[in-house]
Amino acid sequence: QQWDYCLANLLVKSTLGAGFGIIFSVLLFKRRAWPAWVGVGFGAGRGYAECDREFKGAAGSVSRAVGERLKRD
Repeated sequence: QQWDYCLANLLVKSTLGAGFGIIFSVLLFKRRAWPAWVGVGFGAGRGYAECDREFKGAAGSVSRAVGERLKRD
């Protein structure tokens, strides 16, 4: 289940990064390809960082504890 979430998150973030890169490429950089690739890289890096944090459980345990506390109140 964590792998499915991480892969979906990575795909969504990479696609959003590519989309923003394409928009910036068309509007500002005279249709160069590098802004799209930079966007994909940033998106994939962000997705990887969130997956890494989820698997290590550092931020996940804190957010789950806060969520459980909110449910009890």
